[in-house]
Amino acid sequence: MRSLRVFTYENIQTGGKEPAVHFIAGEVHLGKVVSSSGKVLGAREKEINIRGSRILIAAGGNGTANGTRLVLQEGQCRVEESDHFQIRQPGTGKVLFSARNPPVGIDRRIKRISSRHIVTNKLRSPVDEELRMAGEDISLRGNERIRMEAKRLNGSANRIGLKTTDDGSIRLSSRRVFVGSKWRSLPISSSPSLTASVEAFRVCLCQQRPKLFLVPGNRPCGAPSAICQ
Repeated sequence: MRSLRVFTYENIQTGGKEPAVHFIAGEVHLGKVVSSSGKVLGAREKEINIRGSRILIAAGGNGTANGTRLVLQEGQCRVEESDHFQIRQPGTGKVLFSARNPPVGIDRRIKRISSRHIVTNKLRSPVDEELRMAGEDISLRGNERIRMEAKRLNGSANRIGLKTTDDGSIRLSSRRVFVGSKWRSLPISSSPSLTASVEAFRVCLCQQRPKLFLVPGNRPCGAPSAICQ
């Protein structure tokens, strides 16, 4: 026990006494270390080196699958069983990195990014440069809303679907809006002559304000005044 010393010391932050184990030897070989205080400290003004083929630092769950783990193995550092983590500056507590909101900058030389799943709160291109999204099946989903702004917005696909919640809305704000193309135009409805199918609807526009509403396909545009107020 010459290389091991157990004692208590006074914590200057709390003012209480805490137990400590002091390893005097230059190297100590241990298979597992459990620290109830959550701290493993080295000697003052000296480095503490932890070596192993696989180093596992676990918090909660006693290192089981339910606990958060930091794994150091084969030159890689992995955080497992964690939905979010932060890197803070010692002393000030300033957040240097946040996994939930990571600041990722894309160099101008990178022209294409491929991924199956991208989670971000903003995606933009440099001024006067195009931003293109291409894929076999592209889905854009926002928990609150999806907002797109551009000098020109062009969407081309075999099928485009726009869905909202029951109380949601879709707004298109532009000087001109085109639906279709010069190769394939939309069929002209016969609803002005009131011969359209009763299973279809007519899209009408209020005169007092720019608001759309629907009426059955075989009826003229007419709505209660409360709708267009």
